[in-house]
Formats: sequence, C-alpha cells, structure tokens
Amino acid sequence: MRLSDLLERVRPAGAPGASAEGETRHARDVAQRDLAEVAAALAQFAVEADETVATARAEVVEIDREADRRAQAIRAGRADRLARANAVVAQPAAGSEDDLSRIVDESRAKAEQEQTRAKQQIPLLVDAAVEVIWSEVFATPIGRGSR
Repeated sequence: MRLSDLLERVRPAGAPGASAEGETRHARDVAQRDLAEVAAALAQFAVEADETVATARAEVVEIDREADRRAQAIRAGRADRLARANAVVAQPAAGSEDDLSRIVDESRAKAEQEQTRAKQQIPLLVDAAVEVIWSEVFATPIGRGSR
C-alpha cells in the first residue's frame, strides 16, 4: 500500500478527498479474498466428493459381486437340500407318510425363503453402503480430508 493511500483512508470525517473510494476498493479486495477462500474450499470439497463417489461405486460393485456369490451358493445349496429331502422321502421311515411329506414341504419352503432373502439382501447392502458413504461426506468439514 502506498503512503498516499494510507493517508487518504485515515482522513478525518467530512474532510474532502478520496477516502470513500479507498474504503470501497479495500472492501472489494477483502470480499475478493474471502470469495477466493470459499472457492478453494468448495474446489477441495468437490475433489473429496468425487473421490468418495468413486470409492462408493467400487464398493457397490464389490457388494453386488458378493451378493451374487451368496445367491449362487444358496441356489446351489437348495438343490442339495431338496435331494436330501427326496432321499429321506424315498427311504422307509419310522414316521408317518404325513411327516415325510411335511418335511419335504418345509424343506422346499425353507429353500424358497433363503432364495428370497438372498434377493432382498442385495438392495439392503447397497443402501447401507450408500448411507455410510453419504454420512461420511456430510460429516467431513469443508476443506479437511477424511484421511
């Protein structure tokens, strides 16, 4: 700052001169500095948000793969459970034929329940992952990384 600028800014009230112009220029400079700081914080937030979204997408893909693996295991196990139930039905049993029929029906119902539950788990796992990610995004102060 030049000496003349300083003297113009401290001019007594009512004295003629350019002190109002100096104050306006100073206020504009302060506002521009503040705006630059906010813009930098927003830019950092945008970078962190992009990183978080990329990480979330990768996690969703992995969760989806794991859900598919679990669903396949359940489907594969269903055939085995049905085969065991059919084997039990085929063998002479000490219980009544109604008991054997009930066991088969229960086994089938249980297999269907497990398959339905596996299908329901996929969106629940994805929703839970997205919720955790967004809670981290909103919990992180602007300008500070979560690392």
